[in-house]
Amino acid sequence: MTRQAKYQARMKSEGRCHLCGKPLFNKTYCHKCAVKAREGQRRRNGAVRRNDAPSYYPERGRDASLQRP
Repeated sequence: MTRQAKYQARMKSEGRCHLCGKPLFNKTYCHKCAVKAREGQRRRNGAVRRNDAPSYYPERGRDASLQRP
């Protein structure tokens, strides 16, 4: 197992972002990294619309997808 994989596994088991080590916002990323990942996917896929992703509403917390505005 590589050192990067060990680090990522340790961060996940501790409930922290595997990129920066901050507390998780969703299952994988902190809020800042979730936004970076989301926008990177949008750029790669050529998406124009912004759907109701939880990372757009950090004030609602982790369960934002269950709550509609």
